[in-house]
Amino acid sequence: MGRGGGAAGGKPGREGRGFSSHRSSAGGSSGRKTSSGGSMGSLSSHRKSSAPRNPSPPRGSWGSSAPRNPPPPRRSWDSPPPRRSWGPPPGGYGGQRAGRGCCGNFFLIVFLLAVILAAFFASLRSEKVQNFVRDLEQVIVPDDNRRAEDNGKAEKQTAREKLAAEKCLRTEQVIQDDLHWLSDTDTVKQAMEEFYEKTGVQPYLYICDRLNGKGEEITDEEAESYLEEKYNAMYQDEGHMIFVFMEYAASEYITYLYTGTEASVIIDDDAREVFLTNADTYYTDSSLSDEAYFARVFRESAKQIMK
Repeated sequence: MGRGGGAAGGKPGREGRGFSSHRSSAGGSSGRKTSSGGSMGSLSSHRKSSAPRNPSPPRGSWGSSAPRNPPPPRRSWDSPPPRRSWGPPPGGYGGQRAGRGCCGNFFLIVFLLAVILAAFFASLRSEKVQNFVRDLEQVIVPDDNRRAEDNGKAEKQTAREKLAAEKCLRTEQVIQDDLHWLSDTDTVKQAMEEFYEKTGVQPYLYICDRLNGKGEEITDEEAESYLEEKYNAMYQDEGHMIFVFMEYAASEYITYLYTGTEASVIIDDDAREVFLTNADTYYTDSSLSDEAYFARVFRESAKQIMK
């Protein structure tokens, strides 16, 4: 089974509910199993082209297959080669060149001394500059604004708290596998139970190749509207979430995450992005079975969301 990642998209759901989606890009060479038990693969082809024959080599003037090589030129002994002169070259042995080298070395030494002195004076002033910048920050950024900024950073780093049990009424039905991918549902249910124990949000897994009769052509607005109706028909509270994995073609899929109002406090925009990104990342791991794939998505997402 081939798996691939895709682009992200998300927006707030109706009445405070959360909704996010990821669409895949064309991926590997094979897809997940279809409902009939077969497999979906990719097709490739190669075209063969015949190369033109090589033309025959040109014939020489005497009818042979290759032209005859001309005879090598004869060496002339009439004029002897010039004798090498062992005297000094005109103008001496580079006296002018040596003069330019000394001048260049002098300027290089002056430049290095200037750099060293500049670095020395800069180090002496560094402490004064730091004190000046610190005093300037005190004037520009008042203490109240700084404390507010620090509090905002601390809130972002605060770990999420588990949803209260009374806000999520648990149900028995947690998996809907229209494509019959899962032969060992207990493995996936155990991972989904661990997700609930960490977050307080009970998940629901829906595996399909069509959503409300549509595949790739479905829009996020249509999917969100359909999941809203499905959520209202299944639950009487706002503490659940629905994870949809819709593979409409080989290695082509869309994932959706729809959360109730109370569940969206824990599974917020960032948490939904973490969950759907994990679904993309582990999809490319061909060593995972279908059961192991979904189980790992739930387990790893719970750890990262609640850390």
